Amino acid sequence: MAVDLPHRPGPSYEDLYRALFEHSLDAVYTHDFDGVFLDVNPSGLRLLDCSRADVVGTELTRFLKKTEDASRVVRLIGHVLRAGSLDAPEEFLLRRKDGGEVWVEVMESLVRMGGKANCIQGIARDITERKRVEVALVESEERFRTVFRQAGMGMALVDLECARIVDCNEALAAMLGYSVEELRALTVDDISHPVDHETDLRFGDEMKAGKRERFQMEKRYQRKDGGILWGFLTATLVRGADGGPQFVVGMLEDITERKRMEEEFLRVQRMESIGALAGGIAHDLNNLLAPILLSVGLLKEDSSAEQQRSIVDTIERSAVRGRELVRQILSFARGVEGERKSENICEIVDEMRLIIEKSFPKNIEVCIEMPPSLPPVLADATKINQVLLNLCVNARDAMPSGGTLTLAARAVEVDAHYAAMEGMEGRGAYVVCEVADTGTGMTAEVRKRIFEPFFTTKESGKGTGLGLSMALGIVRAHGGFLHVYSEPGRGSVVKAYLPQAPAGGLPDAGEREGNPARAIPRGRGQLILVVDDEAAVLELTRRTLEAYGYSVVTAEDGARAVGVLALRREEIALVLTDMMMPVMGGRAVISAMRRIEPALPVIAASGLKREDTETSDSPAPDAFLVKPYSAETLLTTVNRVLHRAESVAKPTDVL
Repeated sequence: MAVDLPHRPGPSYEDLYRALFEHSLDAVYTHDFDGVFLDVNPSGLRLLDCSRADVVGTELTRFLKKTEDASRVVRLIGHVLRAGSLDAPEEFLLRRKDGGEVWVEVMESLVRMGGKANCIQGIARDITERKRVEVALVESEERFRTVFRQAGMGMALVDLECARIVDCNEALAAMLGYSVEELRALTVDDISHPVDHETDLRFGDEMKAGKRERFQMEKRYQRKDGGILWGFLTATLVRGADGGPQFVVGMLEDITERKRMEEEFLRVQRMESIGALAGGIAHDLNNLLAPILLSVGLLKEDSSAEQQRSIVDTIERSAVRGRELVRQILSFARGVEGERKSENICEIVDEMRLIIEKSFPKNIEVCIEMPPSLPPVLADATKINQVLLNLCVNARDAMPSGGTLTLAARAVEVDAHYAAMEGMEGRGAYVVCEVADTGTGMTAEVRKRIFEPFFTTKESGKGTGLGLSMALGIVRAHGGFLHVYSEPGRGSVVKAYLPQAPAGGLPDAGEREGNPARAIPRGRGQLILVVDDEAAVLELTRRTLEAYGYSVVTAEDGARAVGVLALRREEIALVLTDMMMPVMGGRAVISAMRRIEPALPVIAASGLKREDTETSDSPAPDAFLVKPYSAETLLTTVNRVLHRAESVAKPTDVL
């Protein structure tokens, strides 16, 4: 049944206009054809910091900051009278009553009433913040342009897509012997040494794929005159307006002279190493020469053809072994610049083992830890041999009373979590070589300086302080990273990350640090206490755990962690603690926590191996993570320990 509703007249157009006029967030105003204000809404009055009486009846030009804008106002009024409105918004700088300034964007149109032009209405929008940003951007661009042009370091802007040099400064042109105009017509490949083309391509592809924002490396460039320039390159990604990768800003330092000095030092160091190996080499050569001399004596005697053939085979085998031994020694001693090719890291480590066993003190035990097979690395074997030698010599010197030196290698897949923990700039597949010792270890202050050239803790005459800095340079030149973990009195671990060769196959799932094909377990809201004195590691671990369904509470040192546990012992399901922290170390933390909550699951983490961080009287954690670790390794370990703890806590059924 229809119901007649009472008729309610709607608001008039005048009422609607007045409501919009009064409540608009933009300034709305009207003025006559001489530019005198007729009306201004509240937003306009607030914009000018004026009362209505201050504005109505006054000319627009009174509020202009720039006197030259007065003539532009007259022209715009004439245009509105002819065309009916402005073609596009106009910008003006206005003067407020309080002395301040405000930028506005103005749009005006002609108002007609009864078919006749009546007045002009305008809308002014406050764009002060936008103008401030624009000015700041212009100033920033000008500062960058000044730095770019006047920097003593070579700089270039490169198109990421085609590797074309968009712009460069005079310093880079002078380094390479070109003019700026000549370089703008070239690509990165045109000036790079052919040996480095593959590395350039890999880094470029990783930037395009969003896997890398920045990288540093030592590489060679070809000068216009045909000479070779060694440079230390820092390349940073610059994104376009759409957020996608667009350009790369490269900064290049000329390190040609430094590389020459390093090569001289490496040759001297190699010869010193050969001197240390002389005894073992002489013994080996004597063993090789002995069967040759004996065989020659037998040949002089009357013997059958079959016996002679056997004797000749013995001579040949011994001579070949001797030739290979001498070739290896000469290559190592002369420091011949080897070609980078696909190398088996296991063979390089095995060569190093032989050197150590022949030259290091007998009270140092050598332990080799390697899987049966590893993916190859793209490397100069002689250079990597030199890196391992430097690291092993440092490990030897850290164990004056003897100990265990461990050489290890394994394949790792570096994800975002792993890279952030290590401070690495790239993700992907690496082979990591480790040199670990059970020696004196290092303090945090020493660790911060070990890569500084000429810094050494050894006695005068026993160390130059260049070994580690050169090892770092070699590894970086291979596109890798070098990291050190150490605790005073508990030894050190140095890890050299080398990118896997592009053509090499990836290792089996069981040999990799992470397996992306396997589903990563998620939590169910369990509360985890994370303890670490490194703020970056603490935050990264918290975010990773929370992203996978766990609740997290953190502590910056052991003492605070024990206090948190005492307050929330009923809520905390698991503790993840670093083993090396100020105030209260990991071993003491685990002991204190076990006294509060004996059954509490604890995961310990350290850059050293588990056996190097524990003592016979220290409480054993439920699991141990070697830093750095991937997100998958962290989450899988947490899930396994929690599942085991929950299974033990679950009451058994009574039959």
